[in-house]
Amino acid sequence: MQREVALAYGIYKQDLPSLDEKPRNVVFIDMGHSAYQVSVCAFNKGKLKVLATTFDPYLGGRNFDEALVDYFCDEFKTKYKINVKENSRALLRLYQECEKLKKLMSANASDLPLNIECFMNDLDVSSKMNRAQFEQLCASLLARVEPPLIAVMDQANLQREDINSIEIVGGATRIPAVKEQVSRFFLKDISTTLNADEAVARGCALQSDGDSSKVKVKVRINIHGIFSVASASVIEKQNLEGDHNDAPMETETSSKNDNKDDVSPPSDKQDRINQTIKKGKVKSIDLPIQSSLYRQLTQDLLNSYIENEGKMIMQDKLEKERNDAKNAVEEYVYDFRDKLGTVYEKFITPEDMNKLSAILEDTENWLYEEGEDQPKQVYVDKLQELKKYGQPIQMKYVEHEERPKALNDLGKKIQLVLKVIEAHRNKDERYDHLDPAEMEKVEKYISDSMNWLNSKMNAQNKLSLTQDPVVKVSEIVAKSKELDNFCNSIVYKPKPKVEVPEDKAKANNEHNGPMDGQSGTETNPDPAKGSSQHAESGEMDVD
Repeated sequence: MQREVALAYGIYKQDLPSLDEKPRNVVFIDMGHSAYQVSVCAFNKGKLKVLATTFDPYLGGRNFDEALVDYFCDEFKTKYKINVKENSRALLRLYQECEKLKKLMSANASDLPLNIECFMNDLDVSSKMNRAQFEQLCASLLARVEPPLIAVMDQANLQREDINSIEIVGGATRIPAVKEQVSRFFLKDISTTLNADEAVARGCALQSDGDSSKVKVKVRINIHGIFSVASASVIEKQNLEGDHNDAPMETETSSKNDNKDDVSPPSDKQDRINQTIKKGKVKSIDLPIQSSLYRQLTQDLLNSYIENEGKMIMQDKLEKERNDAKNAVEEYVYDFRDKLGTVYEKFITPEDMNKLSAILEDTENWLYEEGEDQPKQVYVDKLQELKKYGQPIQMKYVEHEERPKALNDLGKKIQLVLKVIEAHRNKDERYDHLDPAEMEKVEKYISDSMNWLNSKMNAQNKLSLTQDPVVKVSEIVAKSKELDNFCNSIVYKPKPKVEVPEDKAKANNEHNGPMDGQSGTETNPDPAKGSSQHAESGEMDVD
């Protein structure tokens, strides 16, 4: 990967020495999560050569994380009497927190806290560390930074004075102690012109862009963020017959290291690609896709997991319904027992109250003993049994609260109709158009309704609040609607309009002349004035 990093560094450099000048020697240091690599490259304009490469495949950022984890595991074992390494979940959380702490210590030299809530056995743990302690803790790891630097200089047969620049990439190179080790060895400041996280990927993209063939891959990403390859094809750009302008890149081999290549990026790469497209033809070859199940589930196993997940979802749904049914019983017990001592007290006899209170208490005890874990239907049946005792009391309370309003509404309607009947008897001109026969029917109906209302009210007043009502609110409301349907169409029948014949009205206007207080000119207004007034009245401002 060092060649790709070097390509990302040098391909856009404009100040590189020409081919006949002394090359610029650059050291690339890459320390990532798990490995450490060092290489020396020589740059000329349009050409790079990898002089030497060394590495430590077992030194990276995770080793520094492990050092912190081991330290805090020992501290928590002494301080809190817990063994973190026996609990995989707690150990994973500690790794995550130690990685965050390591990044914070790269920017801060002061003491930094480490706090984890509900770490193990609902126990909160805390500690602290600073950069000096961290560097002392990782002294053995930091000592492994220098040997690959010595080895790469020996392989390249260079002295420190021959090095022009030092570039670092990889997340672990952000650790101040690592940068200090490198800077102290080369006696130079470190350059950070490359993106530490993207330099390798950028170099790979530039390298593939210079190849004559490209691979086009179509991927799909599911809702869980996992992607799969849908299709893949090789796009080859072929020259026309007899055209050899698109020559392959120059490659050299170092005499010191046979497996290191020299990559010569073209000086005018974009023009070369454009010429290839114009003068050549493009050929697409589909590639076979073979799924690798390394650390992945087979389809049969995945289907079985999906089936089990569906069963668990259904089981959770049934469990929720069972808990809801149980909670409904418990809620009814508490709510009804509270109302028995307040709003329902007047509507139940002392004997029935004692009996119902005992039933509620037995139900509560049952819920916390043998009824703790029962099927849903058992709780549904228990709730219906309780409502069989409680609903009659609740009904008496509701009837008592709503009956006065319903009786009052019916009484008002009866009084309004009686006033119309009385006015009709007295020959009130407002009601002289009503049919006498129909009014007799209304009068008889109102009389019967009054008798019904009085009898029900008298009977209800003789009962106590603990007895069932003689008449229900729903019956009174139905009686009120029946009265409206029977009487309103008769007593509120609109008075018919008297229409005067046209000839008679015209004759009256001719013989009678103008009315009192009016002149003839007022009776026959000026047409122009009238048209003007009409025009004015026909216009309005609309906002």
